[in-house]
Amino acid sequence: MRVVILGSGRGSNAEAILQAQHAGQLGRARVVAIFADQPAAGILALGARFGVPAEFVDPAPFKTKLEGEGEQRFIAAVTAAQADLVVLAGFMRVLKPAF
Repeated sequence: MRVVILGSGRGSNAEAILQAQHAGQLGRARVVAIFADQPAAGILALGARFGVPAEFVDPAPFKTKLEGEGEQRFIAAVTAAQADLVVLAGFMRVLKPAF
Protein backbone atom coordinates (compact mmCIF):
# COMPACT_ATOMS: atom_id res chain seq x y z
CA MET A 1 0.00 0.00 0.00
CA ARG A 2 1.40 3.39 -1.04
CA VAL A 3 0.75 6.03 1.63
CA VAL A 4 0.90 9.80 1.18
CA ILE A 5 0.92 12.07 4.22
CA LEU A 6 -0.52 15.60 4.08
CA GLY A 7 0.42 18.02 6.85
CA SER A 8 0.55 21.67 7.80
CA GLY A 9 2.77 21.90 10.85
CA ARG A 10 5.54 20.30 12.87
CA GLY A 11 4.75 16.76 11.80
CA SER A 12 4.50 14.90 15.11
CA ASN A 13 1.79 12.56 13.78
CA ALA A 14 3.72 11.98 10.56
CA GLU A 15 6.87 11.29 12.56
CA ALA A 16 5.07 8.58 14.53
CA ILE A 17 3.93 6.96 11.28
CA LEU A 18 7.43 7.12 9.81
CA GLN A 19 8.97 5.69 12.97
CA ALA A 20 6.46 2.83 12.88
CA GLN A 21 7.41 2.19 9.26
CA HIS A 22 11.13 2.23 10.15
CA ALA A 23 10.44 -0.29 12.94
CA GLY A 24 8.61 -2.58 10.50
CA GLN A 25 5.23 -2.06 12.13
CA LEU A 26 3.29 -1.05 9.01
CA GLY A 27 3.45 -4.36 7.20
CA ARG A 28 3.72 -3.77 3.48
CA ALA A 29 2.47 -0.18 3.69
CA ARG A 30 5.07 2.43 2.72
CA VAL A 31 5.01 6.19 2.97
CA VAL A 32 5.93 7.33 -0.53
CA ALA A 33 5.50 11.10 -0.22
CA ILE A 34 4.85 13.94 2.19
CA PHE A 35 3.10 17.12 1.05
CA ALA A 36 2.63 20.30 3.08
CA ASP A 37 0.56 23.40 2.48
CA GLN A 38 3.01 25.62 4.41
CA PRO A 39 6.47 26.20 2.90
CA ALA A 40 8.20 26.24 6.31
CA ALA A 41 6.26 23.33 7.84
CA GLY A 42 8.40 21.11 10.03
CA ILE A 43 6.83 18.04 8.45
CA LEU A 44 8.91 18.70 5.33
CA ALA A 45 12.16 18.08 7.24
CA LEU A 46 10.93 14.57 8.06
CA GLY A 47 11.27 13.62 4.43
CA ALA A 48 15.06 13.91 4.41
CA ARG A 49 15.31 12.31 7.83
CA PHE A 50 13.35 9.22 6.78
CA GLY A 51 14.26 9.11 3.09
CA VAL A 52 10.81 10.06 1.81
CA PRO A 53 10.22 12.73 -0.85
CA ALA A 54 8.67 15.80 0.79
CA GLU A 55 7.54 19.01 -0.82
CA PHE A 56 5.46 22.12 -0.42
CA VAL A 57 2.36 22.25 -2.60
CA ASP A 58 0.97 25.75 -3.08
CA PRO A 59 -2.63 25.83 -1.77
CA ALA A 60 -3.38 29.29 -3.19
CA PRO A 61 -5.58 31.16 -3.92
CA PHE A 62 -7.13 30.78 -0.44
CA LYS A 63 -5.40 30.89 2.96
CA THR A 64 -7.84 28.72 4.91
CA LYS A 65 -9.52 26.41 2.43
CA LEU A 66 -8.47 24.14 -0.39
CA GLU A 67 -10.32 24.96 -3.59
CA GLY A 68 -9.72 25.77 -7.21
CA GLU A 69 -6.16 25.69 -8.50
CA GLY A 70 -4.73 24.88 -5.06
CA GLU A 71 -6.96 21.85 -4.74
CA GLN A 72 -6.00 20.73 -8.24
CA ARG A 73 -2.28 20.97 -7.37
CA PHE A 74 -2.80 18.72 -4.34
CA ILE A 75 -4.88 16.24 -6.33
CA ALA A 76 -2.17 16.14 -9.02
CA ALA A 77 0.59 15.58 -6.43
CA VAL A 78 -1.28 12.74 -4.72
CA THR A 79 -2.18 11.18 -8.06
CA ALA A 80 1.42 11.37 -9.27
CA ALA A 81 2.54 9.57 -6.10
CA GLN A 82 0.08 6.77 -6.97
CA ALA A 83 -1.32 6.84 -3.43
CA ASP A 84 -3.52 4.04 -2.17
CA LEU A 85 -4.10 5.87 1.10
CA VAL A 86 -3.94 9.56 2.04
CA VAL A 87 -3.27 10.31 5.71
CA LEU A 88 -4.16 13.75 7.04
CA ALA A 89 -1.56 14.22 9.77
CA GLY A 90 -2.36 17.68 11.05
CA PHE A 91 -3.47 18.92 7.64
CA MET A 92 -5.49 22.00 8.51
CA ARG A 93 -7.75 22.18 5.47
CA VAL A 94 -11.02 20.45 4.68
CA LEU A 95 -10.94 18.11 1.70
CA LYS A 96 -14.00 18.19 -0.54
CA PRO A 97 -15.57 15.37 -2.56
CA ALA A 98 -13.54 16.20 -5.69
CA PHE A 99 -10.39 15.36 -3.76
